[in-house]
Amino acid sequence: MQSEKQIIERKLLLLSIDEAKKQYPDGFNKEQLVAISKKIRNEQKICDPVLFGKIKTDDDICKQRSNMIVGNYPANISDCEVVGINGNCGLDCPVFLRGDCKNEEMNNLEDY
Repeated sequence: MQSEKQIIERKLLLLSIDEAKKQYPDGFNKEQLVAISKKIRNEQKICDPVLFGKIKTDDDICKQRSNMIVGNYPANISDCEVVGINGNCGLDCPVFLRGDCKNEEMNNLEDY
């Protein structure tokens, strides 16, 4: 079962893709999709996670990984897993933006 955060992120993703198709009927790239997503996120006033804060940078990933290791997660947990477990998957994820995302749904965005 999906969490409320995952449902919201999925809706945001679908809204962003629909808007990108309208704005760029001949196709769009990842940067254009991210920009549209950020605009929609701001318009919808979608909140970032409260518990640990939004993972925005590689430094945030390292800090969160350290917190997770203390909480008995394995030390070799990937950047993508750190972001995903903390509910931060999305178009502005640093792992997605650098092309290392393991989330199949996010990687299929290249098909648009």
